[in-house]
Amino acid sequence: MFRVLHLSKVVPATGHRLRPSRAHSRILERSARNRPGKQQTAVVHQLFTVIGGQDGDRVLHEVVCFEEIKKTRQLCNELLDPDVGSSIGGWLESRANDRLRISNEGSVYPRTQLLAHLGPSMKLRVPRLPACSVVVLMTAFTWTTGCQPKADSAPQPQGPPPNVLLISIDTLRPDHLGAYGYERATSPRIDRLAAEGALFETAISSSSWTLPAHAALFTGLSDSVHGCDDSNRRLDESRRTLAEVFAERGYQTVGFFAGPFLHPTFGLAQGFERYVDCSSYAEQSKQVAIRDGSLDTADIGDASHADITNPRVYTQFKHWIDQERSDPFFMFVHLWDAHFDFVPPPPYDTMFDPTYTGDVDGIDFFRNPKVHPHMNARDLDHVLALYDGEIAWTDQHVGMILDDLDAKGLLDNTIVALVSDHGEEFFEHGAKGHRFTLYDEVIRIPMIFWFPKKIPAGLRINNATSIIDVFPTLLDLAGSANTEEPMGRSLVPYFDPTTAETVDDRLAISELNTLGNELASFRSADYKILADAKSGRQRMYDLRIDRREGLPTPVSRVGSDRERAVVQEMRALKTWLHEKKKALQALPSTPAFSDALVEQLQVLGYLDEDAPSLGAVEVDTNHESKELTVDDVDKE
Repeated sequence: MFRVLHLSKVVPATGHRLRPSRAHSRILERSARNRPGKQQTAVVHQLFTVIGGQDGDRVLHEVVCFEEIKKTRQLCNELLDPDVGSSIGGWLESRANDRLRISNEGSVYPRTQLLAHLGPSMKLRVPRLPACSVVVLMTAFTWTTGCQPKADSAPQPQGPPPNVLLISIDTLRPDHLGAYGYERATSPRIDRLAAEGALFETAISSSSWTLPAHAALFTGLSDSVHGCDDSNRRLDESRRTLAEVFAERGYQTVGFFAGPFLHPTFGLAQGFERYVDCSSYAEQSKQVAIRDGSLDTADIGDASHADITNPRVYTQFKHWIDQERSDPFFMFVHLWDAHFDFVPPPPYDTMFDPTYTGDVDGIDFFRNPKVHPHMNARDLDHVLALYDGEIAWTDQHVGMILDDLDAKGLLDNTIVALVSDHGEEFFEHGAKGHRFTLYDEVIRIPMIFWFPKKIPAGLRINNATSIIDVFPTLLDLAGSANTEEPMGRSLVPYFDPTTAETVDDRLAISELNTLGNELASFRSADYKILADAKSGRQRMYDLRIDRREGLPTPVSRVGSDRERAVVQEMRALKTWLHEKKKALQALPSTPAFSDALVEQLQVLGYLDEDAPSLGAVEVDTNHESKELTVDDVDKE
């Protein structure tokens, strides 16, 4: 087995110097991970960056083959102008077709197809992988013959591979959806999806805020294992994402996001051929913001939370599905508008509270002094009505996306998964917003799977499940062998009556290691343990009689056999989690924030305003992590 690499280095003009890329040292290391019988992967890196470069600098591009560790064979090279980035894809492809004849175990492939085109803004566009191709990707690539099935492959579904649509709705509480018993008609399209598929009653997020929850969603790992659990962390490139796995299986991968913590700076774009930022933080309020997706640039400023993004996400989705799609595809759609501020556009602004005459609104929700724990109940009801309006507004766009897929004849062969990253507090335990606690109002999330070919309609599962279970479940539904090692487990056995009863219930883990917190939650369908590593306090809640989490019992005083069994499982789970973290020892680097992103995160309240140094942070591949929450949860 061997790998094909495309390497680049800058040849500087006289008087300038080269700095070795941190990524250079990882090429041989990654090559050493080759395992017989496994799909070969590697990463393309720019070997050198120029310090003080000029227009006269040139870029040397080499295509080489790793036949053994530390042994390479050059296949072609050429010195090009630095502005050739927009056309380098065509250049490599022509040489791949004409000159690269890669042999492997006696087989010769006369055509090697380049699948990546590097534009001047470092955006990737990678067509779907055909059979029997060598893949050369600018930034990340895979070599595979695509001709022989692997021995460990899962049975493939009949007919073409299914498409996969993963929808994440930011800040969505399940108890505000009709499918979960809410009295208001906030979610007719989501309710229909649930009625035709499987709904999980006790789905739990990995945390109570966006960044770690989405890292868990993408990797199938809990927060302390994937390591992307604070604002100054990024997902390490050694963590394998769902998009990467689907891309290696021949899927076209695309993502549309609108929230700042989904930014590529945090490493969440790994594996996506296209990853589109649909945010536009204009100075206008939501009522007057452009809603047709045409606003491309805007001041960030105080209006960061006042952006309307659902139409822009839909516009980008519509363009891609009409003009750029190839099958099969893995698509991630992030809908942000249910996140505060709560200022839904008409008619959703008055849909659930048309008679309100007070002076409280959803603008600047987090800082608004009128929104506080002791506010008038009528005013709080109005704030909740505005939140519900945002949900209904978002539900409409979910329906538009599904309708477009249906109109193109794609929906019947598309797996749909709908989740949230976290919920929202409205003073149930004294706080508003999220990212402060691990109570159910912020960690319990909706989780719905729809795929009529494999999922019977109307399933409702009460067992505790986790956001990390989405990763293996989607691979399982798609008929792909899961050769990764996520901590989550496939939920597909729940979809078959002959296996559903054999699935063991287990605790879902949530963690919060940010803003001075070191909290952990261990949640089953009926019980919950909240652990505070700083104070050493552990509290158990019997959710059968205490859904509001108001009657805690110290773990040291639990009495029933069932409660003691939960405590024992928590301790076993803590040990397993610790071992899992040791097995994935590489720690995440600190992201290099742009000034604009720093300002945006400060406006959103996610970074302190006295932290301007983040704009100049360099990637530190030797970053050391402090001990994380779950290693201390047994303190009393």
